[in-house]
Amino acid sequence: MRALLCLLMLLTAVAQAQAVAIAEVVIDGLPAGLMADTVAAQLANAKGGAFDRAKEKADRELIVMQLHELGYLDPDVKAANTFVTGGMRLTWAVKPRNLITLETVQVPGLGKDATQALLDELKLDKETPCTRATSERVAEAVATRLAVNPLFIDAVWKIGGSRKTATLVLTH
Repeated sequence: MRALLCLLMLLTAVAQAQAVAIAEVVIDGLPAGLMADTVAAQLANAKGGAFDRAKEKADRELIVMQLHELGYLDPDVKAANTFVTGGMRLTWAVKPRNLITLETVQVPGLGKDATQALLDELKLDKETPCTRATSERVAEAVATRLAVNPLFIDAVWKIGGSRKTATLVLTH
């Protein structure tokens, strides 16, 4: 009987330990263009909620995707948890690394001169950040030139050796 009571107390303690409230969410190292409060409001592990380790991976991916949207294609994002008065402090350490810019575009079926003319028309140059919006603009323009449905254009960023520029490779 005593062993059963001890087991019940242990299970209760484990359940309570798993339901630690998040007292604070801190996001350090975000680049200009991303506000910590805005990002924190989108996280599954939010201030005031119960911490769930299973949601930590999804929260990391959300931060990484937002960095990708700005052209930071190789970020380092790590979480650290510390206990504070009132629960847990969830700290995200963000290292955006290099802002990756457009080096060139490769399109099978479209020559180098035609590709450059397309980039000039879209006003894209070596200062243009490698973002999803940039790849979508180029893909739509290429689809129009090649008379292909834009849904069938696949766009992949290939980061160069300098880790500062990338080539947009489009296939259809």
